Amino acid sequence: MEIDAYLWSLYQDPYFIFSNEPYSKRYAIITGWNRFGKKQSHQDNLLQNEQLLASLPNVEVVGVLVGNDDFSWYEESYAIAIEKDSARELAKKYAQNAIYFVEKGELTLLSCLDERETPIGQIKARCVEGFK
Repeated sequence: MEIDAYLWSLYQDPYFIFSNEPYSKRYAIITGWNRFGKKQSHQDNLLQNEQLLASLPNVEVVGVLVGNDDFSWYEESYAIAIEKDSARELAKKYAQNAIYFVEKGELTLLSCLDERETPIGQIKARCVEGFK
């Protein structure tokens, strides 16, 4: 399975609204919403996110909305203080095509279907609200 080129390009233009600034300087941004990039019902998305949260070890978790520039589309997600490989495995468990990873303020898009990684830039430049 491969991520459609158009969808991959959309993933490269995210904006974020954090509930709080993550304490950790290395974290993944993961959601349980819209398995394999296919729109799901709001109820199914909420259930997936509940299951995602319940599966986490005792680590820092911060709520974050990930969306397009005007948030006419968004997904409820979490900034989770875990390592890159663990984040990819967790996202695969919840049928995600891709996730974001932040290290020392630098945002990278990670494919969960192959080893592709695309640097995006400073996370703070993409924060609409929350920390800047």
